Amino acid sequence: MNSRPFPARRRRFRWSRITLLGLPLLVLLVVGALAMAAVQIQAAVRAYELSTSQTASAHAQAINALVRYARSHTEADWARYREAMRLPDSARQTRDLLRQYGPEGLPQVQKLMIDAGRHPADVTAMLRLYRWFGTRFMSPTTRDAWRKTDALMLQLDQEAERLRVIARHDANPDDINAILQRVDVLEGGVRDMARLLAISWAKASRTTTTVLLTGIALITAVLTLGSALLIRRALNQQRLYTRSLTDARRRWELASSAAGLGLYQLDTEAGIVQLDATAAAMHGLGSEPISLARTALRAVIVDEDTRRTQQAVNEVLLHGQDHRITYRVRHADGQVRTLEACGRRLPPEHGHTASLIGVLRDVTDVANQAEQALKREAAERVAQEQRAFLSRLSHELRTPLNAILGFAQLLGLGDRASLSDAQRRQVQWILTAGQQLLALIEDVLDLSKVEAGEITLHLERVDVNALVRECLPLLDAARQQHQITLLNRTAEAPLYAQVDAQRLRQIVINLLSNACKYNRPHGHATIDTRLEGEQVVIDISDDGIGMRTEDAAQLFQPFKRVASAMGHAEGTGLGLYIVKQLVERMQGSVSVVSELGVGTRFTVRLPQA
Repeated sequence: MNSRPFPARRRRFRWSRITLLGLPLLVLLVVGALAMAAVQIQAAVRAYELSTSQTASAHAQAINALVRYARSHTEADWARYREAMRLPDSARQTRDLLRQYGPEGLPQVQKLMIDAGRHPADVTAMLRLYRWFGTRFMSPTTRDAWRKTDALMLQLDQEAERLRVIARHDANPDDINAILQRVDVLEGGVRDMARLLAISWAKASRTTTTVLLTGIALITAVLTLGSALLIRRALNQQRLYTRSLTDARRRWELASSAAGLGLYQLDTEAGIVQLDATAAAMHGLGSEPISLARTALRAVIVDEDTRRTQQAVNEVLLHGQDHRITYRVRHADGQVRTLEACGRRLPPEHGHTASLIGVLRDVTDVANQAEQALKREAAERVAQEQRAFLSRLSHELRTPLNAILGFAQLLGLGDRASLSDAQRRQVQWILTAGQQLLALIEDVLDLSKVEAGEITLHLERVDVNALVRECLPLLDAARQQHQITLLNRTAEAPLYAQVDAQRLRQIVINLLSNACKYNRPHGHATIDTRLEGEQVVIDISDDGIGMRTEDAAQLFQPFKRVASAMGHAEGTGLGLYIVKQLVERMQGSVSVVSELGVGTRFTVRLPQA
């Protein structure tokens, strides 16, 4: 017994909902139809007003032409009269056809009106109004005025024919004056009827406007009332949904804010991506929620990741699995951030396509740390293997090289009679080449030790000027070989620096050797020392081949030799790199200034003791 009332109430609710939803549509259709009809009716009424005005003007022109003809008796004035009467005659014939045939005579009426000079659009509007309402839209005053106007124009035409007959024969002025007096009376009647028709059509236009406005106002009132009821009902339901959604959103915002997450949703049907404020900021698109096209979002993704990200999204939409996509975005300031999108595909509903919803996380720091760790690990592994290889190679090379040098020295120390001069020169070549190879091996060992951090420095108070003087005799062979004049401009007074004496000696000899090797014959190499603030400065310069500025900038890299020096003297490209490493480990710095064809100056700065 209690089961029947609930379905009945449900049916009433459904009927009421259908009624409320259909009412605005019905009202809109009625208003639209009424508006279209109103426009056409107003156009027709305006056309009738225009036709009345044109006909009145034609009446006046016909009467003026007839009066001129009465005085001139010329065919030109008579032709003007007949031309002016075309429009009134067509109006009278039109009304005769409509009274005789009704709506069936409309095609003939349309042709007659257009031939009389009326605009086709006005003719169409006038006949449409007649087709809808017949003569009911005309007031009795209008119909009576038309009948009287037709009668007056018929009388006018009769008087014109009389005047035409009199004018062709000997005209009697009294007869012509009599006709003109009757024409004058007819003219007054025609003017009165024209004024009456103008007033009638103006009143009809106002009445039509009032009726249409009243109808639209009534329909608008119904629409407003129905819409108010519908909106009130919808607002009550929407208020409940909004409250629940607001509570859910607040809980989500609290959770996402605590976790640093952003929310996104992809509408595949519209191609629109919605980002909340956090997600928009992650993409460099401001700090407010934003909706933008997928193509616009792709524009901020790094080019290398665009295709991969698009394929991953399409794969998710096709197969519907949960997804985790990592991609990089470029902000307006050039900053590149790495984002991770985790989400789920929402199945299609009510004919719509599937969509994606998920959260975004900025994983730039995590990705950078992982990348740096991998790079650091790889670099350390390569460097370790390189150092181990160079160390093993150097040790393996030193043993046979020492034997070669030893036997070569024994040959050079033997009895002069046992070797010819040519053989002694050959032995000397062996010794020279062996010593060069030994220097290379020593450089490689120093390089591996420097990069491995295995060189131990004993920093102490060292007289730099005295150390330079000790080094100069060791460069005699290089100086004589290259015919260089070595100028020592150091002072006799001591100049103390906090350095490792052995390594500083290695630095000075290396730089002075380069000043001799990369010089021109009979050139000069100069060494100066000075105190500059709390630093001891050593300048070693030459007037040799020099180098370009861009070559000098790459000079302190391992195994790097400039093009201008490669054909001038032998070298490995390790000496200056080792010099730089040693100077920096002693808390100093080394720099170079050079000009191609002019010379080079190396400047070493060391901490004062």
